[in-house]
Amino acid sequence: MQLHGAHGYLISQFLSPLSNRRTDDWGGDLEDRMRFLVETVRAVRDTVGPHFPLAIKLNSADFQRGGFDEHESMAVVDRLALEDVYLVEVSGGNFGAPAMMGKTVPESTRRREAYFQSYAEEVRRRVPGMPLMLTGGFRTLAAMQSALDDGACDLVGVGRAMCVDPATGVGLLNGTVTGAPVEPKQLGMRRLLGRVINLRSIDGILDLQWHTDQIHRMAAGLPPNLDRTWRQALFSMIRRNGLGALRRRRGF
Repeated sequence: MQLHGAHGYLISQFLSPLSNRRTDDWGGDLEDRMRFLVETVRAVRDTVGPHFPLAIKLNSADFQRGGFDEHESMAVVDRLALEDVYLVEVSGGNFGAPAMMGKTVPESTRRREAYFQSYAEEVRRRVPGMPLMLTGGFRTLAAMQSALDDGACDLVGVGRAMCVDPATGVGLLNGTVTGAPVEPKQLGMRRLLGRVINLRSIDGILDLQWHTDQIHRMAAGLPPNLDRTWRQALFSMIRRNGLGALRRRRGF
């Protein structure tokens, strides 16, 4: 079981000083902002028992000015090391700054593929006994093997490629596949729409929705549809989430 503490979802909203504006015991300094995560870990552990594998997905940073940064993220990992956590999965960004999709990372990092490897290596030095999964940017078997050989992680995470071809993992393991290419999905009519909306943010949400649609298709017993257009993904995003999906999130 994995608790999703990254990418702007509920746990990471509590962790971020941008979204968490609370003045009670659940907001303010980092110790109080991480309280929701720690109490959730403990409640889940009490429910599933001592032997059930429990993992956390955590942002290395949310890549927004004044937001959750690497320094705070390291402190959260230090705290998680005191809890009964089986594994930490390292990722980064949210759909306002989608670093996990490579949209806010340097070109040199995109070429290396492992977007958050430097952070994972630092976590390894600080908490050497913590098993790590590294996710974000992997496209080739060579890059995945390199991250493992370098000791940056114990596991490699592959996400969007599995939405396009669910047999990708099997192929990587048995050597019949040497890569997991992913083609980013972007909003059309960019020159016009770029005048009124944040294209980078909407592209991140749209890319997520396009791949989510593929998961829905497979859940319904249908194969992925690689010809699905950005317009279809945009429509399904609005249908499922309403126009609120396009609005900037507020603090709570």
